[in-house]
Amino acid sequence: MDVRSRCEITLWGAPGSGKTTFLNALSIAAAQGEQSSQLIGLNDASAKAVTDGAHRIAVERLFPAATAAATEVDVALVATETERRRSWDGRRLNVDREVRIPLRIFDRPGGDFGRGAAARGVRGALLDQLAASDGIVYFFDAIREAAIGDAFEHLHGVLAQLSVRTGGARMQGRLPQRMAFCISKLDDERLVRAAVEQGLLTRAPHDPHGFPMVRVPELLYQSLSAASDCGGLVLPALGEYFAPVQIQIFATSSIGFYLDDGSQDWKAGELSNHWVDPDSGTAVIRGRVVPVNVLEPIMWLAGLENE
Repeated sequence: MDVRSRCEITLWGAPGSGKTTFLNALSIAAAQGEQSSQLIGLNDASAKAVTDGAHRIAVERLFPAATAAATEVDVALVATETERRRSWDGRRLNVDREVRIPLRIFDRPGGDFGRGAAARGVRGALLDQLAASDGIVYFFDAIREAAIGDAFEHLHGVLAQLSVRTGGARMQGRLPQRMAFCISKLDDERLVRAAVEQGLLTRAPHDPHGFPMVRVPELLYQSLSAASDCGGLVLPALGEYFAPVQIQIFATSSIGFYLDDGSQDWKAGELSNHWVDPDSGTAVIRGRVVPVNVLEPIMWLAGLENE
């Protein structure tokens, strides 16, 4: 087994953008992936956090409560990496090998990224954590952005301060971290309709459920961000601080599209995998949890591009 050095990843986004649900879905995504992979806890607390989080969304079918304090989990991603080699006679060969990558993933309350964070004394710790990270997963919640329009507020100030904090480590004027930009909650019907209107939706190749996928996520972002005054500034702002090769865009859903219990095939028109209980007002997951593009950002940040 090829054991890599630890990769530290921070989840970044406004309150309610889907950071904790994404974290809870990671082990499920690993178990359901096309390639054999596994996410395991490296200590008792992390193992419990991983299993409890997965149980809550997959078995109880409940979304996690809002993150109240900064948390971290130490896990290892065990996956298969394909290496391309040439044999002694010049033939091209694909050689599979098992890779183990220790991950430390940080999840912070979305409010820590807002303008009021400095007054609460959390901004310094947040900047230290981001500066020490190898990769960042940023969550763009188009539904929240259309209603509240505060994504840029939770991004730009932190970016500017992070740039100052890591001035000595910058690469050609850009921040050194990799940035996985995730358009979250893809299963929401409003996002799917926007993708259909732009001609961006197709069926995911080799997907056992026939789920839809977005062909060009950046174009979907541009369409969705037009609904708010500042939403369209988010990705360009990241482009000012990170080199283009350091940014990868994903359209993700931590819970996936709706599947009838017992069914393996997604039916066109059955999109949203959650509903709101009219009695309690609580959002509930409708069917099975089959994450879409949840493991992929982590694998990309960890350097497993050919997965």
